[in-house]
Amino acid sequence: MFKIVFSRVFILLFVFIIINNLYSAVQFQSPTDNPYTKICDGIATQEFSSTHKGIDIWNGLGWPIRAAENGKVIFVGTVSGYGCTVVLEHADGYFTRYAHLQADPDNKTMPLDAPVSGTAIIKGQIIGHQGNTGKVKGATGIHLHFEIRTGWEYGTAKDPRSFITKCLPNNGKSKKRGGPGGDQPDETYDFEDESFPDVSTENKTYMINNYIGVLNEGYSLSSSIMICSNWHAISLVEANNIVPLLLEDNCRILFIPTGGLYGLSDSLFFKSQLEEYVKSGGVIVCFAQQHGYDYKVLPKGEELGAFGWLEDMSCQNASVHIDVDSPIFAGQTRVEPNVNVDG
Repeated sequence: MFKIVFSRVFILLFVFIIINNLYSAVQFQSPTDNPYTKICDGIATQEFSSTHKGIDIWNGLGWPIRAAENGKVIFVGTVSGYGCTVVLEHADGYFTRYAHLQADPDNKTMPLDAPVSGTAIIKGQIIGHQGNTGKVKGATGIHLHFEIRTGWEYGTAKDPRSFITKCLPNNGKSKKRGGPGGDQPDETYDFEDESFPDVSTENKTYMINNYIGVLNEGYSLSSSIMICSNWHAISLVEANNIVPLLLEDNCRILFIPTGGLYGLSDSLFFKSQLEEYVKSGGVIVCFAQQHGYDYKVLPKGEELGAFGWLEDMSCQNASVHIDVDSPIFAGQTRVEPNVNVDG
């Protein structure tokens, strides 16, 4: 009788421990997951191994990096080899490290848009952007190095694929990078290096015209050249000066250049300015953006369903049709071959 009771108690205790662990364990998500597209974003360019203590994920320069789980920031700064890095502490003794992040242009040793050390973080909160700082191979080394560890700093590294409850990107051993059709390099061009020329020294090529405004963000130079070819005059607009532009300068049309909403999608101040601008009679013309979620900062942007140029579809199956006989097509076995076509 004692043995039966002891066995039942042992079984109940064992079941309780398992259930308790299931409910107390942290539930990590992919740090590159896009909550607006609901897909496994990015390509895993290097997996976890005995010599590589994390997983590398490629999306593109500036891609938002999100906290994999609720936690607290315990480190923000630069680590040798890892570059700009953020480290979070989670429940049950877990830590996550996010490395090679994009640097703040005003402080190259700190990640761009990183939270302050000691602050609480919720799962999915943006804690930085994908970059190529640290020991990487230039622009081709743009990626996130993501680690899950128990016990910091010399704790045990764990394979992230064993802990992520929400999907991680597929392995990219095929070396097809940039998205479904390998959209590169034009679709991953870095527009941060583009600067608009001083309008006062351009022989009036860019005359000041308060009726037409161009947001001085993203590809503002390329957009302004195109607009000037039709209207011959524009006025550059800073992101923090939109409402005064309409009320004081009578600017009726505001062009937002390609990539102009980069880094502004979460700015409530910028969003309120755009809403006030439209309510006061202004018209916004918005060009293509990198990500679909960038558009949410526009008036009624939450109601838009959109994809950016880093997220668009690239079809391959029977994507083109050959309707002309030519020796250059002699090796084709079908009139509708599979070719990566962007669009």
